[in-house]
Amino acid sequence: MSGGRPRIGATVALATAILLAACGRVTPEATRDDGRRVHVLAAASLANLLESLAADLERVAGGPVVVVTGGSSTVARQAMAGADCDILLSADAAWIDELDARGLVAERRPLPGNGLVVIVPAGAAVMADATAAATLQRPAVRRIAIADPEAVPAGRHARRALAYADLWDAVQSRLVPAGNVRVALTWVEAATVDAGIVYATDAMLSDRVRVAAPLPPDPAHPVRGVAALLPAGSDHPAARRVWDFLAGPEAMAAFERLGFQVAGSDGP
Repeated sequence: MSGGRPRIGATVALATAILLAACGRVTPEATRDDGRRVHVLAAASLANLLESLAADLERVAGGPVVVVTGGSSTVARQAMAGADCDILLSADAAWIDELDARGLVAERRPLPGNGLVVIVPAGAAVMADATAAATLQRPAVRRIAIADPEAVPAGRHARRALAYADLWDAVQSRLVPAGNVRVALTWVEAATVDAGIVYATDAMLSDRVRVAAPLPPDPAHPVRGVAALLPAGSDHPAARRVWDFLAGPEAMAAFERLGFQVAGSDGP
């Protein structure tokens, strides 16, 4: 990995609030609205994307935008419990389906795709022309970090991919579940585990890990998230502007810069 890439430092908390705009910086466009902040809850894997778009979100909203990131299960449950939320960005469809079943989704759409990779600490030996199967089944790989496959989208995607590759039974006893994919990444960075399975976009963020091999996904379950506009956001003009912006060319260019698979480029 290139030394110029940003590092992930301390373990990412399950829900980290990021105030993306100061209350005093309100554009004239905001005078048409009720002055309420726009609240976005998002999967941890999208934290860097949203941080990179902070100024654009503020500009489009015409006022402050508050982004809270964490495991998709965590932020979805916060929305179900009544937390302020105009837009929810999940790393898979399952949690959006759950909100939809509760009448909490006004609109929804797919997000750009991602990939899965097997990573090892930067100093670890990696076999030439290694495959995911060969890496994960090495005797030296005793602990494999993975986002919780029972609740976290990255873990569910990984479980499906491992099952599709006939690897699930071989590695299940060595999996160490994490609360979200960024936590799994930090465990590999710290070499507290021997390997990990994370999103390709997360592996790009750290020069303390090496990609051993891609882990091809189950074709029936593409690795992509889903965005939802909640009823509160549907009735909030500033939130609707943010919702539209996140599907527009500027946001898609930011997704692509960070390694996501945008329709019309190299992705689905």
